[in-house]
Amino acid sequence: MQDTLNDTILLIIISSEILIILAFAYVFVLWNSNKRIIAEHESKILDIKKEEERYRTLFENSVAGMMKFNYTTWEVQEANQTLVAMFNCSTIAQLQETFSKFPFEQFYQIESSLAKYGAVDAVEIQYTVQEKIVRRFLFSARREGETEIAHGVVVYITARQKIG
Repeated sequence: MQDTLNDTILLIIISSEILIILAFAYVFVLWNSNKRIIAEHESKILDIKKEEERYRTLFENSVAGMMKFNYTTWEVQEANQTLVAMFNCSTIAQLQETFSKFPFEQFYQIESSLAKYGAVDAVEIQYTVQEKIVRRFLFSARREGETEIAHGVVVYITARQKIG
């Protein structure tokens, strides 16, 4: 009877030790797995930051005018200096004011195309600068998903290069 009791206690102790070892192994596997997942996320975040920096450099140094805007209200959220200078402005606020003076038909064509198709390509925009010189621009844009935000590119063309 004493041998059976000793064997039972020994079995309980060995089983408990095995369960504790398995528990520690499980915690170790979880810890390593989480550590790997965190490292992967940090790597992805670093890649995104590098891509953002590359995009920002391209945006700021582009010879084409670039902007991010709400195509229903024509609120300019971001614009590079090239676009601001194209319209003889010095700030985004002045650019916004310039856009508000454009003919409704030009904006309506762009807005309806972005709403319906998600894109607009090579729409000609005319703008008269203070010196009474008519400038022509080609405007293209793509909608950002299903939002009312679009990314536009504007290229200056001369009067002799009129498209269409």
